[in-house]
Amino acid sequence: MKAIIKYFSLCILCFCYFISISQNAVIDSLKQVIKSRKEDTLKVKALNKLGISLTKINKYDSSIVYANAAYELSQKLKFDRGISGALYNLATAYYRKNDLITAVDYFTKLAEVEKRRGSKKGLAGAYGNMGIIFETFGNYPKAQEYYFM
Repeated sequence: MKAIIKYFSLCILCFCYFISISQNAVIDSLKQVIKSRKEDTLKVKALNKLGISLTKINKYDSSIVYANAAYELSQKLKFDRGISGALYNLATAYYRKNDLITAVDYFTKLAEVEKRRGSKKGLAGAYGNMGIIFETFGNYPKAQEYYFM
């Protein structure tokens, strides 16, 4: 029985190690793309992808830096889809940092952009996430309001 547990534990460790290596390779590749691109929508997409990748590995402050860069460049390019991605990344990073007030602010801005874009899916996601946050606060009526918007 102990041999099975050791083998299983070793398999889990190897799996985690390879996932970590893979994630770092993605991050390094995205950083190279960002350095080599001019200011265009592809650079915005790479910045947003890098931001969410960093959030996934709990590097929230770095994620926020890249998401802000994506947001600023998207505004300059008038690229609403990039703005949406950046706002989502900012909201998610602040949510994961447990800064729920700031997360709600970014989800609110995201909802406004998604309304303007006419994206029902994006709007539903923003409202659903705000509902989760208000539920976390214990404000169930407000959470329910967002869940049913």
